[in-house]
Amino acid sequence: EDTAISSISFTATDIDTAACLLDITFASSNTLVSVADISYTCNADVLYLSLTPVADQSGTVNITIIATDAGGLTSATSFALDVTPVEDAPVITSDTTFSMNEDSTASFTLTATDAESADCSLDITFASSNTALLSVENISYTCVSAIYFISITPNANQSGNLSLSITVTDS
Repeated sequence: EDTAISSISFTATDIDTAACLLDITFASSNTLVSVADISYTCNADVLYLSLTPVADQSGTVNITIIATDAGGLTSATSFALDVTPVEDAPVITSDTTFSMNEDSTASFTLTATDAESADCSLDITFASSNTALLSVENISYTCVSAIYFISITPNANQSGNLSLSITVTDS
């Protein structure tokens, strides 16, 4: 998954047409690999296949290679390609900077998604660069449809600057 495959060598022979002059086309059994994402090169009558599966998808696809000679005659062969899943890191998007008044509560949202996880199932942890101003115990959140609603309440009678690090992990 998420990796291009290149330089798979294969041969095609024809008594009347050199391999590099054959018309090579492809067919795919499903959308895991689009025909538009299959290509080849030819060097010294050796053909090299390259293909790229659709991002964040896995499964099995049958690829058919069709060789057509100058006279219009064709020959085809197929192979099965297993695309194995890989663990994708969660993706997080959020506001980067905001300010608030002392002794008040601020709210903001962030979106966190993961290809292998259900909405709102990700673990979120916080780290404050200034725990005298904001301890992580004063941060809470709820989630609806991958949108996390964060509420922060700084420690009483404190002011200053801090960086809040937010980490999202899947299980």
